[in-house]
Amino acid sequence: MISVVLFILLKHNWEHRNVRAGQPIFLAFMVVGTIFVYLTVPFWMLHEEVVFCHLRYWFLSIGFTLLFGSLSLKTFKIKNIFVSSLVLKAAKSYTDHQMFIILGALLFIDILICLIWSTVSPAAIVIEEVDPYRLSLNYYKCVYPQSATIIVIIMLIYKALMICFGFYLSVLLWKYGFGNSMFFESRQTIFSMYNVIICVLVGVALEVTLTTTESRETLFVARSICILLSGFVTIISILAPRLSDPHGKEEEKSDASAKIK
Repeated sequence: MISVVLFILLKHNWEHRNVRAGQPIFLAFMVVGTIFVYLTVPFWMLHEEVVFCHLRYWFLSIGFTLLFGSLSLKTFKIKNIFVSSLVLKAAKSYTDHQMFIILGALLFIDILICLIWSTVSPAAIVIEEVDPYRLSLNYYKCVYPQSATIIVIIMLIYKALMICFGFYLSVLLWKYGFGNSMFFESRQTIFSMYNVIICVLVGVALEVTLTTTESRETLFVARSICILLSGFVTIISILAPRLSDPHGKEEEKSDASAKIK
């Protein structure tokens, strides 16, 4: 619901100065990414069909790339415009079409990894027997073969590289003095990257430690909070400053483009 409201507000303010400076098409992809991320939460409650065991990772992986891949590409485009203007004395810009091709390539890698996972190491449904005399306490759960661990590690490395790249670009823009321009929000981006790193580390730690039957509800709640926070904090950090001041009145005095003559 929050992402839908943000998308409507973004569309309503699409042509306003501060929103256009933030590259609204990439902001829209980020909102769509959060929707994909949020949709993984109910899939963790559905175990009766094996398809849900696969969809949770498909949606989480694709949503993550739409969210943070778009953020990193948005940062990359701004970096090439501003930093090139200072270092090379000539602006170097990539078109939106070129950025879409790169984003499509990132999504293709996601789909390829998920497809290999679903075919080479498919999930299976088993019944976890808690009490042989009280069948109502038994529950279904998804299990994966040992080979799936390798695919998970590859996926985590791929996502980590994406985050590190975005973090590096943000720090670079901050170093050159473009951290608080109308075109780029370096502090918010760095905070978003930091937030998702913490959420992923906490989520992985919980998956490893909370493995007993008694802790499965605790694991579900904690996992859901990590997933929701990673998307919510990121999209609010990036969109809130722009949607609260779509005309960019607060940014006029500190517009970093004034540094480039």
